[in-house]
Amino acid sequence: MSGALKSRRTRKKEVEMVEEKEKFTTLDVYLSSFLALRGHVPKHVKEREKIVFCFEATDRLFQDISEYQAGASVDVSKFVATVKILKSRIFAMRRKEDGRFALSAL
Repeated sequence: MSGALKSRRTRKKEVEMVEEKEKFTTLDVYLSSFLALRGHVPKHVKEREKIVFCFEATDRLFQDISEYQAGASVDVSKFVATVKILKSRIFAMRRKEDGRFALSAL
């Protein structure tokens, strides 16, 4: 087997492994904001009629969720800004689905 062919097959298996990773989803914008501040990148996914936040399920993610539930502290201004960003993304996705456009500033 040639090295190039073997390399392509290896890369294909790596891509398949990435696609099979476990996911953690939540509707909680506050938890998602906390996790984003901790370095976890949320992906917005539509499930039925809801837009949910989807994270790669890792041990570190679940440790951060436990800390959130225990009342961990974060910088409040960064937290509020992150909540606003995530909410605006949700609303933008909903507007796009409904065919509506954002209102321009007055």
